[in-house]
Amino acid sequence: NHNYVVKVKKDRNRLMNYLKEKGISSSVHYFPIYKYPVYNYIKASCPVAERTWTKLLTLPLYPDMTGKDINHVISSIKKFK
Repeated sequence: NHNYVVKVKKDRNRLMNYLKEKGISSSVHYFPIYKYPVYNYIKASCPVAERTWTKLLTLPLYPDMTGKDINHVISSIKKFK
């Protein structure tokens, strides 16, 4: 897999900002398809998708990621309150 996506229990945006402060990049890759600009003509309501995508966060994952890098991500997430 080219992305490492997790579902967070706490505020995703706060976690993203916290990780950024720790030098860890994260992002949001997945959101409901009808939110993509190319599909702006679709008027849809998908409550489960709306609730779920706001909890998804993509963590760093790359070929030269070291054990130290991985431990930094893990320990930072564990310390998040």
